[in-house]
Amino acid sequence: GTFLGRLVPAVLLSARARATPTTVPTAAPTVPRWPRDGPVIISCVGDSITYGENDKGGYLSYPTLLRNALGAAFEVHNYGRRGSTAMDHTTDAYRVKHSGTYEDVLESEADVFVLQLGTNDAKPAWWNATLYRAAIESFIDAFEALPTTRAVLLGVPPPYVWFDDSWFAPEEN
Repeated sequence: GTFLGRLVPAVLLSARARATPTTVPTAAPTVPRWPRDGPVIISCVGDSITYGENDKGGYLSYPTLLRNALGAAFEVHNYGRRGSTAMDHTTDAYRVKHSGTYEDVLESEADVFVLQLGTNDAKPAWWNATLYRAAIESFIDAFEALPTTRAVLLGVPPPYVWFDDSWFAPEEN
C-alpha cells in the first residue's frame, strides 16, 4: 500500500474540511505526483509518543517505524518533544518551550506533516477544548501556509489516563 494507507488511524485535515475531519480510508488512496525530485519529506510533530519515550535509540517511535516501512522514497523526520502541548498557555507549550524545534519543523520543507499533540493538553489543570482546537488549527494553518506542504495529517492522541500525582489528580482540579 501507499504511505497514506499505512498512517491509519489518522485524520486528514484540509482548510476546506477542517470543521468535519474525515478518517483516512484503509484502502490505498491515489497519491498525487510530487512536484519535486527526491524523496517525499514527512515531518512528525508531537510529544513523547512521537519522540519515542523510553526508547533510548528511537527505534520504536512511530516516525522510525514509518521510515522503515516506507523505504528510500520517503524521508521521515522526528520532531517529537516529551511533555509537549499544543496549547501555548501551558508550561510545556511546543511552540514556546521548544521554539527552536518548531522553527526547524517550519524549515523542514516537508511535503507531509503528521501532527500528534493532545495527550499532555488533556491534563485537568490545562484542558480547554476551545483553546486546544484553536491551537491545533494554528499548527495546521502554519503548515498549510508553507509552499511545499501537500498534506497535514492529524494523529489521534491516546486518551488521558490519570496514573500518578505528577499528572495532576482530576479531583484536585
